[in-house]
Amino acid sequence: MDAHFDVRNFAENMKSVKLKVKPFRLGFYQLALLVAGDGRVSTDGNDLLLRDYTLFFNLPGQIVFWDVPQNWRGYYINLSEAFYTIALNGFPRLSDLPYFRNYTRPILLSDAGAHSFLELMAMLDKEYKSRSEYWLPIGKGLINSILAYALQAYDRASTDKLILAAKQSPAERFVTLVQDQLSAISLGLEHGSLQVGDLAKELYVSPQHLSSTVKELTGLSPNAYIIRGLIEEAQKLMRATDMSIAEIADQLGYEDPAYFSRVFKKETGITPTAFRTNS
Repeated sequence: MDAHFDVRNFAENMKSVKLKVKPFRLGFYQLALLVAGDGRVSTDGNDLLLRDYTLFFNLPGQIVFWDVPQNWRGYYINLSEAFYTIALNGFPRLSDLPYFRNYTRPILLSDAGAHSFLELMAMLDKEYKSRSEYWLPIGKGLINSILAYALQAYDRASTDKLILAAKQSPAERFVTLVQDQLSAISLGLEHGSLQVGDLAKELYVSPQHLSSTVKELTGLSPNAYIIRGLIEEAQKLMRATDMSIAEIADQLGYEDPAYFSRVFKKETGITPTAFRTNS
């Protein structure tokens, strides 16, 4: 891989890649299309839905790990902002693209939609390997087209998500909202604690109604569900980063590291220090 860009064919790359890795922080933007394959991949604790024609995204700072066989087919692209410096015709920068601003759930493409991606990625892979005199301008043009197709798929999926949300109960929307916000907090894109009252307002229900429905769905009160999620994020950060316990506590919205340690021990049975030592 070059310092700022890489494109790989999974079928070729899986012959030499490690099939199982421990959690680590990603250092670049990544877009991948899984054509076929199985196994387990996780980004920020969210397991990817491994199905044919799944488009998925990762961004710098996300904690990822995988445990997969060698049967993956498709392509992935790694990008840094140092490489993708000039967007065509005012097209957004990498950090402004909605699927690279926050954790984005995988998008299942249609056969026709996946075919467009595959054609462009195959051309990009060929140009990158050729390293011809003109590969860079050709490659950047292809990348711009791939990112634009991804934006189109994202917009369609967002519309579908709104339709689905309209059919979901407040408790189901609460779970999705908390998971997405926890991922943003873990990445450092958001800071501060999650408040049940604020979430109830966002979902247009009373805290009392939210409490009863969330407990019925998850077996936990909304506050207990949030705390469990925060501790899970803390565990991921302890495994994959060298952040201090105090820094992790602060990022997750705990101003007092000692209080955070007490909450952590209550949830897990051990102190944060002991957890990190044993991980």
